[in-house]
Amino acid sequence: MCHASVAEFTGFATVQPQIITPDGSVSFWYGVPKPTRKDLAQNYERLGRKADRIFPMHINSDVEVVGGPVTGILKAFLYMEMGNERIHEIS
Repeated sequence: MCHASVAEFTGFATVQPQIITPDGSVSFWYGVPKPTRKDLAQNYERLGRKADRIFPMHINSDVEVVGGPVTGILKAFLYMEMGNERIHEIS
């Protein structure tokens, strides 16, 4: 199951995609704090896969949302650099 917040899509920071697993949720958007190697290792363990078996991940909303469906491609986990609001990928 994948969860994304329902809002007008302006990027993955808006929808904050997650996958809910039996061992806990995996968030692909971290916001300002950069995920640690331990965070990433825990995510891979929960998903039961390595990065090359997860990314790129195609995102498609299964429910109707304002403004139309949410679609996109995640290439890695994401976080934002404080100050300049630049989005970074890390896997």
